[in-house]
Amino acid sequence: MLKKKAPLLAECQPHSEDETMVPVLTSKKASELPVNEVACALQADLQFGLSHDEVSRRRAYHGWNEFDISEGEPLWKKYISQFKDPLIMLLLASAVISVLMHQFDDAVSITVAIIIVVTVAFVQEYRSEKSLEELGKLVPPECHWSFTYITAANLTSYLER
Repeated sequence: MLKKKAPLLAECQPHSEDETMVPVLTSKKASELPVNEVACALQADLQFGLSHDEVSRRRAYHGWNEFDISEGEPLWKKYISQFKDPLIMLLLASAVISVLMHQFDDAVSITVAIIIVVTVAFVQEYRSEKSLEELGKLVPPECHWSFTYITAANLTSYLER
């Protein structure tokens, strides 16, 4: 079995001015490569990291390394989505069949049972989501810097973001 040789340092450096933008490397591709090849593809130094100028340049091009936290779906949509459960749909079908067979007392009791079950499931899911959000607030964001070009003042400004 032949091993691929690691890319040389000269191969990692951009060859022209057009190649100075950092190539985009998907997380799937990065997870399949060895660390030194990822560093080479991203034009990063494993020992010293990126200079302050390089960080600023990449941030100007790619933006901040942040998650886009969008608002969740409205509560009424979450409530309605509870009715998509197969068992609930089966019960709804049996309520409709009961109405068609003129057994209104059965239809009403099935419908009330469905509403109770769906409401309880919705409230439990809502409370779970709120608990998860609160737990997420308890976990402090951490950042491990692997380069030496940041002063204590700059580090504070990066962590404030």
